Amino acid sequence: MAKWKSPIFSDIRNKLGENVVFSMWKGRQYMRSYTKPANPKTLAQTANRLHMAALVLYWQQEIALTPSAVTAWNAAGLSDLISGFNRFIKGMRGFVLSAVTLDNTTFSMTVESVGIPANEAQVVVITAGGVLKEGFKFGPGVYTSADFVSWTPAANDEVYVVDRKALGSTTLDPTAADLYGAPLYWANESTGAITQVKLT
Repeated sequence: MAKWKSPIFSDIRNKLGENVVFSMWKGRQYMRSYTKPANPKTLAQTANRLHMAALVLYWQQEIALTPSAVTAWNAAGLSDLISGFNRFIKGMRGFVLSAVTLDNTTFSMTVESVGIPANEAQVVVITAGGVLKEGFKFGPGVYTSADFVSWTPAANDEVYVVDRKALGSTTLDPTAADLYGAPLYWANESTGAITQVKLT
């Protein structure tokens, strides 16, 4: 790592051509040779990138358009000193699924971990007809149709996770599930794909 002083620039950063990178460390400017970042594009990496992209798009198209929802998410993230957007991504990306069966006669999924406190992460179903079925369980575990209130699984029913801290005192209904939660996605690291947990 070479230190340098410039008579022209007080601060210069980032890449110059394909050879040199300028940066700052503890108030000292330095430069180093440029090396192309590793990007192996493994199947696991691809699945997780797709999951992240899907959640960012969901925030932009569903939640960010409702100021009251953004305010609620910001309030939920305040205790952790993070933004509402970061609270959303942390919670939804933290839902790690495995052993997902989406056939409506044998629905089951295993939630390995969650990104927010388990008692604040409620799994619910929104039926194809727009009816919300609350779940009895919170957080990690194996979920089947028996874990939801009066739910008979049918094609196109969607499984969501709702952040109860962001929801606050708002009544839980299908609209609230859209604004204070998100569809669950299964990031399959063995195939490099993501699948929305939506019954067939």
